[in-house]
Amino acid sequence: MPVHTEIQQMMVLRALMEGPKTTIELRRLNILSPAPRVMELRNMGIGIDTDWARFNDSDGLEHRIGEYHYLGCDEDLTQRGEMLIEAVTGRSKA
Repeated sequence: MPVHTEIQQMMVLRALMEGPKTTIELRRLNILSPAPRVMELRNMGIGIDTDWARFNDSDGLEHRIGEYHYLGCDEDLTQRGEMLIEAVTGRSKA
């Protein structure tokens, strides 16, 4: 896995632990494609839920965007998932 992917996973996890974030808010953190990072985190056993919201761009066009919510860790947290949790929080299984 490329280093930048791991850094982005940590950035997404840290941001979501602070509170819900939309696709646009995550892009402002230079996570240009948040959905794959969220999917990777989910695959590691990190609970993230998605709500859908409407967003109007500067041209007035409406878009559907994801709003992601951190739910904690699943029972099947992978070793990689636990390492990310520890890196972000300083403790295991947040």
